[in-house]
Amino acid sequence: MNEDEEALTKPGQTLEDLQRNGTGDRHIIVVDPVNGKLYGVLAEQEDGRGWQASNEATFDLKTGALRPERWTSSDAAGLPIFPAVVRYDECERGIVEHAMRFTVRRTVAATCCPPRTGPAAASTARTRGWASASG
Repeated sequence: MNEDEEALTKPGQTLEDLQRNGTGDRHIIVVDPVNGKLYGVLAEQEDGRGWQASNEATFDLKTGALRPERWTSSDAAGLPIFPAVVRYDECERGIVEHAMRFTVRRTVAATCCPPRTGPAAASTARTRGWASASG
């Protein structure tokens, strides 16, 4: 369920209109296997002059290093989004064997706890989290 009804596609809305005028979270994930990089971009929008974004984070897939403590990413937790995205082939198989992303309505403002590097949002904000497939 998407609580932000304004972020949903409208009947007959074109992709171009959604890209320019849509609301809600927007993420672009780019995997560069040749250079071993993962890029996460947040709040991107096409404005007629080109693409704009509020945040970009680069992850080195060769080292697996996290971002420095208290740094955010396109995920408020400072973590890469891609590893926890459920993929089509996993749905087809009927099993997901890795941590999954989820959104909760409210969190408690608190200090970070690993592997998270960014702080929790204010208690009134929605935030993302991770759930382990193994429990």
